[in-house]
Amino acid sequence: MGRGKIEMKKIENTNNRQVTFSKRRNGLMKKAQELAVLCDAEVGLIIFSSTGKLFQYCNTSMSQVLEKYHKSPGVDHWDIELQIMGQELIKERRENEKLRSKLRYMMGEDIGELKIAQLEKLEHDLESALRLVRRKKDHAWDYQRTILLKKVKLQYALHEQMSRQLPMEVLAKAEEEARQILASTAEEEARQNMTFSFLPNASTQYARIA
Repeated sequence: MGRGKIEMKKIENTNNRQVTFSKRRNGLMKKAQELAVLCDAEVGLIIFSSTGKLFQYCNTSMSQVLEKYHKSPGVDHWDIELQIMGQELIKERRENEKLRSKLRYMMGEDIGELKIAQLEKLEHDLESALRLVRRKKDHAWDYQRTILLKKVKLQYALHEQMSRQLPMEVLAKAEEEARQILASTAEEEARQNMTFSFLPNASTQYARIA
């Protein structure tokens, strides 16, 4: 009994599509090798899977074959490049629209049209993103605390080193000067606060003028 005719359309089942791709790719590679051996032809074959994985065969040098192709007469490389660029642009636009839609969904916009399964997936994605943000935040806080502790330990070590090297009279004088600076700064802040407290409120002044 002969094999049935295969309908030429995309295979929707992922596993079946992968199996068919592997079989046909190997068959195409074998045919290219036979063509090169039997007919003494220079053959270069390039295949990209749906996931972007590269498969290639060349009986000589792929770079030489491509160079000959670009130098061959009658091939309008510019049109080919434009077609490729156009296809890539369409693909990028579709991906961009998908990302925009996903961003709107994550912001809580346009979710009225989503089904229950899509809403559950969106909820799961948001919870995963929230856990990731929290882990990143906790890591940042831990890093800042570690840096702060290192700075404190370094300052304490420098202070201990200076205490051993400087005379006690010099250290006492430096501490007294520091206390005086702090005291004068506190008095200045207190005077400024008292000055500001006696100033009339701007809104009250405006009300009186009006």
